Amino acid sequence: EDEINFDDLLLEAVSSKEVSKFEEIIELEKSNSNTCQYSFSCYEKMSIIYLEQRKVQEFTGSFTKLVELYPKVEYNFKMDTMRDINLALTYINDYDYLSEICRIIIDGLFDRIKEDKSIARELLNTGILFSKNLIRWEKVEMLGELLEEMFDIMDRLDIESDETMKNSKLEFIVLKIQYCNFKGLTNEAKALYFEADSLNKEKNIFDNTLSSIINEQGGKLYMSQRNYEKALEKFKQAFYNYQESGNHDKAKIMLKYSILNSIIVRNSKSVVSVDETKLYLDDTQLSALFELKKAYENANIDAINEIWNDKIKKIETDEFIINQLNDILHEIRLNYIKMKLSAYRVCKFDTLVQELGVDLEYLVSILLEIVSMDDQTMKINFTESYVRVAEPNLAKDSIYSNVNKW
Repeated sequence: EDEINFDDLLLEAVSSKEVSKFEEIIELEKSNSNTCQYSFSCYEKMSIIYLEQRKVQEFTGSFTKLVELYPKVEYNFKMDTMRDINLALTYINDYDYLSEICRIIIDGLFDRIKEDKSIARELLNTGILFSKNLIRWEKVEMLGELLEEMFDIMDRLDIESDETMKNSKLEFIVLKIQYCNFKGLTNEAKALYFEADSLNKEKNIFDNTLSSIINEQGGKLYMSQRNYEKALEKFKQAFYNYQESGNHDKAKIMLKYSILNSIIVRNSKSVVSVDETKLYLDDTQLSALFELKKAYENANIDAINEIWNDKIKKIETDEFIINQLNDILHEIRLNYIKMKLSAYRVCKFDTLVQELGVDLEYLVSILLEIVSMDDQTMKINFTESYVRVAEPNLAKDSIYSNVNKW
């Protein structure tokens, strides 16, 4: 009796995409071999065919058989199985259908999670893919439910002893950070950021995609705490992460955040090199921020007010920046007063009110804030309506030399 060449039969079946040919191979292997590796490959190919044909019942049956064979097949035969199935899922743009298939896959893998560690890995990978699709479709409530389920599953697994699953856990934490941002769960997002940052530093292989989201979250966290120097550091890192991963839209947003923070901390160095900003110079919102930075460096309060009121407030669409606008302008005004007082020993309230475009009550609140922060040399005379510093302290940074001309 001639030996059956299963490799040739499988190649023929794959080429034809005929389910009947795969079924013949499965029966032949049952009758003529003690292995099940070719049956496993057939169920994988059949699952993808049924997936593409939108035959849910047939897919469920084929995928169930596939998972049953998972523990019996050597790793080299199954290493790409779920990757290929998940790849097929990426071409589906029907939310309801994709949700149904992902649920079938997750439930099918979960039922046999204790039989093979690789099943646990594939379950987490599928959960990650499904979560990313839910973010893409902005299905926030369902995303929250899925993440809760996946974190519950991870609590039952021995994550720490498996590097692959530790990486998956990091991805889920990053996904949950994004979910918290959708829902405005600021405190939870902060706690998750520190956990994600710690895990990311332990990774053997650097991942720009994950690092970009983690650094962005860190920047937002530090900015909300008014730690603008640390925020600037994180946003610059996120800029490079997004740029290197090819996400130039997000890189542009990180550049905007970096510019704002560099203004607040009076960073005299360029945010990034000129060459690195060439891709984004045609963006009107970004150009307005560059103009604001230049006006601030030149201590031109009229230009600052004009750019802020006529450009930034009118054309800015980024929700995070919009929510931060009042705080950002407050910090700019506060620093402006400190810069001016570094050049003059005395400034009248009326002069500052007129230059800043604020009322007297707001000006006094800024002056009191400066005193409370660190400037014990500054004295406020409410009777004669002026503020003075005990000793002149000329600005040292060359880019702020214009302040000394006041």
